[in-house]
Amino acid sequence: MKRLLVICCLLICAAPAHAMPSAQQVTSAGEDAHTYWRTGEPRCGTPTFQRAQQTLPEDAAGAAYEDTCLIEYSRNIDWRLYPVEFCQVIVHEWGHLMLGATYFAATNPLDSAHSADPHNIMFPSGGDTPRVCRRHAPVWRHERRRARVPPRRRTRAPCVASRRGEGTGTVGGRCSPGSRPAQRRHR
Repeated sequence: MKRLLVICCLLICAAPAHAMPSAQQVTSAGEDAHTYWRTGEPRCGTPTFQRAQQTLPEDAAGAAYEDTCLIEYSRNIDWRLYPVEFCQVIVHEWGHLMLGATYFAATNPLDSAHSADPHNIMFPSGGDTPRVCRRHAPVWRHERRRARVPPRRRTRAPCVASRRGEGTGTVGGRCSPGSRPAQRRHR
């Protein structure tokens, strides 16, 4: 019974850790966000990244806080399974720190923190995936295997003299007049 209790306790305590992205994934997404915005650091300084301590409002995937220069990502998503989306969330939240809360007030008065353009990274649901995030897309095993095999080159059969004994070479990669491609033997 004691053993069962210890195992249950370990499972319960370890359960929230499933949503943790790797340190490399967080660092890489931060670098990609910095590359995407190209204008240096946000006004608040260098952002820090943290898994949200509580569920974010309205089931958001991320949140940015200018006062502490903090970017939080949702605790309810296993980000290790969604590296492209994680990068997209970090780029979007970094944008909030760069642009401020009222940047889109003139074009989107109902939501001054977000773009009305559905293709913009600052659209509420994230918009189109930025190019810097696409490199995080997983390469499946069969694609890797296929990529290692060099493409099969088609080779021409050597030219042979025709029955009349004319021409035996090639001209511009083709058999010269009076010669013909040799017959290949199928095995």
